[in-house]
Amino acid sequence: ELVATGLRPRQAALEGTAALTPRQRQICELAAVGKGNRTIAQELFLSIKTVETHLAAGYRKLGVSTRAELADQLAA
Repeated sequence: ELVATGLRPRQAALEGTAALTPRQRQICELAAVGKGNRTIAQELFLSIKTVETHLAAGYRKLGVSTRAELADQLAA
């Protein structure tokens, strides 16, 4: 419908901080300041598995493999 009216749909970011969903960003930020998965889960009323899933997606989108790298990417 947008194309038919002459507008272009917004292209989703595939990587970098712009690609993170609000929940992924929230969880990544908590992990970056040193909170553990269990603590994050309790704080946000989520299961540990949900935290792990969001964190894994955040690592993939940011191209990092450690929490230290995660903190650097979020700070940039």
